[in-house]
Amino acid sequence: MKRFLSVLLVCYVYTYQVTGQSVRDTLVLDDVSVFSTRLEDYGTANKSVTLDKKITGIQNQANLNQVLSRYSGLNVRSYGVSGLSGVSFRGAGTNHSTILWEGVNLQSPMNGGLDLTLVPISFVDDIVLQYGAGSSFYGSGAIGGSVQLRTEDPAFSKRPLALSWQQQVGSFGQRYSGIQLSSTGNKAQLKLRGFVHQADNDFQFYNRFSNREETLANAGIRQKGLLVEPSVKVGSKGLVKLKYWFQDNDVQIPKTAGETVDGTDFQKDRFHRTVLTYANNLPNLRIKAFTSWINHELIYNETTPIRSNSWISEFQMDQSFKHFLKVQWGINHTLEIADVQNYANNDARRDQTALFISATKLLFTKFEVSLSAREVLVDGETTPFVPSVGVNYHVFPGYSLKAKAARSFRIPTFNDLFWVSGTDSGNPDLKPEDGVNLELGQYIVFGQGETITAEITAFSNYVKNWISWQPDDNGNWSPINVLTAWLRGMEFSLDAQRTLHEKIKVGGKIHYTYTESSKERIEEGGNMDELGKKLIYVPLHQASANLSFSYSRFVASLNQTFTGEQFSTFDNNPRWALDPFALTDLNLGYAADLGAHKINVGVGVNNLFNKDYEIRSAYPMPGRHYNFNITYSFH
Repeated sequence: MKRFLSVLLVCYVYTYQVTGQSVRDTLVLDDVSVFSTRLEDYGTANKSVTLDKKITGIQNQANLNQVLSRYSGLNVRSYGVSGLSGVSFRGAGTNHSTILWEGVNLQSPMNGGLDLTLVPISFVDDIVLQYGAGSSFYGSGAIGGSVQLRTEDPAFSKRPLALSWQQQVGSFGQRYSGIQLSSTGNKAQLKLRGFVHQADNDFQFYNRFSNREETLANAGIRQKGLLVEPSVKVGSKGLVKLKYWFQDNDVQIPKTAGETVDGTDFQKDRFHRTVLTYANNLPNLRIKAFTSWINHELIYNETTPIRSNSWISEFQMDQSFKHFLKVQWGINHTLEIADVQNYANNDARRDQTALFISATKLLFTKFEVSLSAREVLVDGETTPFVPSVGVNYHVFPGYSLKAKAARSFRIPTFNDLFWVSGTDSGNPDLKPEDGVNLELGQYIVFGQGETITAEITAFSNYVKNWISWQPDDNGNWSPINVLTAWLRGMEFSLDAQRTLHEKIKVGGKIHYTYTESSKERIEEGGNMDELGKKLIYVPLHQASANLSFSYSRFVASLNQTFTGEQFSTFDNNPRWALDPFALTDLNLGYAADLGAHKINVGVGVNNLFNKDYEIRSAYPMPGRHYNFNITYSFH
């Protein structure tokens, strides 16, 4: 805590010194918006990518797993088409990626993850991907990167009714219905979004274990959800908005390809998510506060329900000063409680309080410097102090050099600490995982207006105290801080958009990632034979490309992804490595504009060349499959 207070004092002493300078060089804060993020305002050197649904043509019928797999170039790890899914940044684990909704961390306190297949894109307006360590911004878990799910701020204007209805049918019993309703006045807005989705996922696949064609059984999914969003304008610059997200999910769990008996397992996930936000913009001062409640109930095979509740509250203040300086400070409080029969004492509780500060300043008209720091108390005990510093050097218009250094951490999950099942047990003496992230990049813009942008980033992430469940000499499993891992590599992205004619537009995006991973140190209790080996499910090469074309009301897009070889065993046995694979998706659409009424129809072909592949060993994925969708909207 002393370290954090020292950083806070330095920032504010400097702030006091510059406030007496000329008003000509004061940074002006934007009008009140809860749509901007801490990363955008203070992550000077952070690499980030925004997936805007309107620009990329992302369909509302998709889920977050499908969108990140096709459009992000990231390594999305999933246990089959309806199984648990997570995203990996730069070789880190899926529980090293923070998923944020309206600034609220959605990661489960029990297992540290969030199933991406249970996040409907219809409840999101755009997605921001932040690469690299972000613990100074978002706290525990942001070691590899973060995914921010955002909804638009209301634009208060007289519009009594707006309606959008979506319908999709597809292969393997795929059916989706969605609706969006909104009513907007000069000072208030009410928006409703809802969906129903189901799929049988009964596709055929070649089973490499039995050497025959089989049909996947017990792999269906049934979902329904509702998002309610009332907003009220307060004064000329204030905003209050409430969001309530309910979702019910019934998922069947199929057998793996290596098992001989069809599975009968299933899982029910039901959750309530609420967040109440207030924001106001005063002269050179912006205030934002929110409070949130996250409730999750999980039932596996009709056993005793597993329940968790999280209460998160945060207050932050942004101040703009002279001499091109902006400062943000705030406090976050999170209380997590879980009721699990397999925990010692059947429950778990954790209380976290975080203080954070960020500052950004422009020096000599070319250097943008940012500094952030966060100190977290967990049940009164300190965690690793997490500072970060970034520099963005604007060499000349259209060309920038960026450098960043940051520390990150992840506290153990409730399962890691308290799990008890038979002879397997959690470990209450676990230390937080601790990472150091370094990166250097350049950003290039060619042209004006319609542009070509390119970004190249080299990165290094050194993570110690990596938590992994390990067996002892008697075969009893328990988690230990077993590993120090080094993740390093480079990323390249290219984005080009061009209007060839008033009716003809073309665009293209390319993402490529090269990732080296190695186990640099094995602690006592681990397998020393793994020293120097690569981490499992971290491909050396990962790439994606998207081409889009539109002519008048017709649109077409082609998506290509490539995933290199992945080791699936800790000893890196090439016999069990997953083969590299490339997937191609084709989408065609037509938009009819009938004044206040609009109709969009589309058809999609996924896995166009019918490739056999696995993302997780023994979890088959579907071959070529189709979908047809129609959207009607009225404004």
